Amino acid sequence: MLFNKALLTSAILVGGLGFSVASYAAPITLNPSDFTGGTVTDDFGDTADINFTWSVSGDMRKWSGGYSGEDAFYCGTNATAECFFNLEPLGGALLTLISFDLGNYLNRNPSVPWSIFDLNDLDNAVLTGTAEILATSPFSVTANVTSSTGFQVRFGPDGWNNGLTSLTYTINDRQTGSVPAPGALELLGLGLLGFAAKLRRRVSAKAGSA
Repeated sequence: MLFNKALLTSAILVGGLGFSVASYAAPITLNPSDFTGGTVTDDFGDTADINFTWSVSGDMRKWSGGYSGEDAFYCGTNATAECFFNLEPLGGALLTLISFDLGNYLNRNPSVPWSIFDLNDLDNAVLTGTAEILATSPFSVTANVTSSTGFQVRFGPDGWNNGLTSLTYTINDRQTGSVPAPGALELLGLGLLGFAAKLRRRVSAKAGSA
């Protein structure tokens, strides 16, 4: 009976490790429809874990509908503006930029260059591409990139007639999101099983001498 208990304890401990490291935050979506007003205020999108900012020539504004059928954030004062959106994780968290969508106001199905930069290196893009935006629906960019410093999303040069219709990300704490090295888990498992085998030998020896 003691052997069975030891094996059960080993299984629980090893299994518990597997469950404890599989902790993921739910995706968060920044949506222009959640903002009421015209000129976007500095506190929009900010949380205890994230700082959302933008760099534009002029204010960042919201337009209700019309950008490929969606609400959108657009920037600048004319068609030469390029939009810069920044997501910066706070308190040592890890940011994963999942995706963002771009819409067009003039419904011309334009091709819009976009790029993603790590905030630690604004000279070399992590990802680049071209959004082929439709008149009836936004163009979705799938990123799935992770950083401890954050990301800058750029699109343009026409950030006036093209706008951001949504941006989705997750925030994970570094410690709860860390996964032990496979070798460490194997050593722990072998150690626990060895401990159980030792208890079994003790029980067998005790039964033989009885």
